[in-house]
Amino acid sequence: MRVVNKFFSGLIVSLLVLITGCANIVTPSGGDKDTTPPKILELVPENQSLNFSSKSFVISFDEFVQLNDISSQLIVSPPLKSLPEFVVKGKHVVVKFNGALLPNTTYTMNFGSAIRDINENNPLEGFTYVFSTGSFIDSLSLRGTVRNALTFENEKEVLVLLYEENSDSIPFLKLPYYYAKTDGSGNFTLDNLKSGKFKVVALKDENSSFLYDDFDKEKIGFVDTLVSPYFIEKAKETKADSLISDSIPVAKSDSLPKEKGMKKSGEKSLPLFIFKEEKNKQYFKKAYSEYYGKLVFIFNKKPGKLVLNTLNTSFKKEWNIQEQSVTGDTVILWLSDVEMDSLKLEISDNETVLDTVELALKKRSDKIEIQGGSAKGAKKTTPFKLLTEQSKAASTHNAAKDFYITFNHPVKDYVLESIVLKEDSVPVQFVLDSKDPALRKYLIRYKWKEEKKYELFIPPATVTDIFDLKNDSIKITFTTQAKSYFGNVQFTVIAKTEKYILQLTDDKNNIVFEKPATGNDKFSVEGLDPKSYGLRLVIDENNNGKWDTGNYLQKRQAEKIILYPQKVNVRSNWDVEVEWEVK
Repeated sequence: MRVVNKFFSGLIVSLLVLITGCANIVTPSGGDKDTTPPKILELVPENQSLNFSSKSFVISFDEFVQLNDISSQLIVSPPLKSLPEFVVKGKHVVVKFNGALLPNTTYTMNFGSAIRDINENNPLEGFTYVFSTGSFIDSLSLRGTVRNALTFENEKEVLVLLYEENSDSIPFLKLPYYYAKTDGSGNFTLDNLKSGKFKVVALKDENSSFLYDDFDKEKIGFVDTLVSPYFIEKAKETKADSLISDSIPVAKSDSLPKEKGMKKSGEKSLPLFIFKEEKNKQYFKKAYSEYYGKLVFIFNKKPGKLVLNTLNTSFKKEWNIQEQSVTGDTVILWLSDVEMDSLKLEISDNETVLDTVELALKKRSDKIEIQGGSAKGAKKTTPFKLLTEQSKAASTHNAAKDFYITFNHPVKDYVLESIVLKEDSVPVQFVLDSKDPALRKYLIRYKWKEEKKYELFIPPATVTDIFDLKNDSIKITFTTQAKSYFGNVQFTVIAKTEKYILQLTDDKNNIVFEKPATGNDKFSVEGLDPKSYGLRLVIDENNNGKWDTGNYLQKRQAEKIILYPQKVNVRSNWDVEVEWEVK
């Protein structure tokens, strides 16, 4: 990536600052804080026991301990039908099994960070108890990483599930034979696996069921082929450190794939990419009256051709204005003239009836409750008034971009002659325009100039909404930034792939620029805010101009994303040239 300065001018000013201070008197502390986690003194039966037939085991520590969030921290593989019972007795933890164990099976019990000392809450991280109900300990492993298929971000707390059967319906119906959970970096580790081939599925389990059964919320990923675990020759640990005997027999692995040393395990790292499926079947989820004149309808995905038929009344004129959310799965219905207690509707999409719903309508009031507040789902009380959604405080604006004003209700009428736009205190002519079907968003059409101060003034009673509410005095001030504040990027992409989409993203993975292309191509993006951006290619396999998610049952992975290996740093008044050879 090469950066070219367009012009440079300025003054270099040197300042010398003398910093003075006085000594602080500190009260002596009572000694260093204890940061040492509990140490295991004894395990009965011992770790990696063979022919395990006990109904319980006991962990003894060097200090008093407690268990924190054991139900979510504990990972038992293969899964048990019910969670064991845990009894803490001072410096001892007794684990009692509630049911029979499988014969000739190696079990691993990872306690996560559940075991902590009493005084300082120091966790014993990742302690694992291993035992076999047979004559040997299974010794094979799998390593890998789970990422988001679209953003490529590492995904934490994702279940990686292994199944012995290769049935497509397994993740919907049956618990896995082995499982692990990804750490904060998206990495997972599965140890003490038996020889064989396994179906591997990654699941962002939203309801702790270990099943793919919440299709609206859960993400899934899968490996296209069956996977065989392999042998990793681990560094030898002392019994004092691990309480694992050196003489424990393991499964014979002479004919199994083997890698020597943990440092090479990354070569066999298994990549998994999770995605949320796009549901083919449309269905209606819920509806409610938020306040007078505003109804909210929520669907599982964006409706194609939504029709709402009234069943308990008829109207002589158009009675509603529809507005879709950004994601499209939520539809707001603004009622222009409905004075009744309830409204019964038949909801159809693409000529298919989805549901029938009857809503109790909110009465008109000077105060309304709307969604808001810091807590999720919280509401706040506000006056029932016509307002703008822009901040009235001074702000900045890119002169090369359009300026919009958005009202909180659909607008029925306005007096254009009363609205005043000033440029450096001088009134200027402008055009007010709107292509918003919901009649809330209006474009102030004007040729904005650099480094100017603007004031938009809307006097009281200039704008009238569909509820016949009129605005109070509105004043919005902003300044336009100099063209030199922004930066430009020129991309040269050398790609063998036939169809792709170039996307530039901000720090929240929002797309700020995208363009479909084929093969080698050049792109130019101007007027970017000075900050860091991500750059990626979407391999557009079906040539529909957008990224497509995957489908588990159709065995279709999400469309591949290729990331540019570094951030694109845009600086004010600079041209950045990026040459990317995609391999």
